[in-house]
Amino acid sequence: MTTKEALSKIKKDCEGYSRDTPTRTVRFANGVSLHYALTLSLAQDDIITAMEKNRDYSAPNYYQKSNFPRIKKNKRLFVFDTIDEYRKKCPSRQYRCPRCGGISKDPQKCTSGKIVSSGSMCDWKAFGLFGTLGKGCYIVIKEDFLKHPKPMHMFIPVELEGDNNDNNRLNT
Repeated sequence: MTTKEALSKIKKDCEGYSRDTPTRTVRFANGVSLHYALTLSLAQDDIITAMEKNRDYSAPNYYQKSNFPRIKKNKRLFVFDTIDEYRKKCPSRQYRCPRCGGISKDPQKCTSGKIVSSGSMCDWKAFGLFGTLGKGCYIVIKEDFLKHPKPMHMFIPVELEGDNNDNNRLNT
């Protein structure tokens, strides 16, 4: 699929929404796919095709900043060339829950066992309504990006806490 074909499909999928939704969604999808293509050194056609293959809900809800943050503007977005590079940087596989502050073994669901103010065990989820409360991060694995063309929003690995992202940000 070419970028032009993908954008045409996205525009068609926006029919029935408000008048400016198709234009805004197409503009965002085009811009973010070009940004990721240039930043990750991949072809825009490949990125937008992968995004469309991955999309399983409405285009206006899928193509938005919370799903596709800009890489070079986001200090909480870490880019790794390979999964092995990520595992070397974060070997503990421990993640800080943004709600209770405990350590979770799951990057998106709290498994800390900490009791929160409601008296129940913390069960915070990164993919819930309030996400990671601004305390999480996004991870991009370049080698897998076309299989998983959306940065993973997750609790921050303990090894990356306080990291200003200079070592992992692409120099673009």
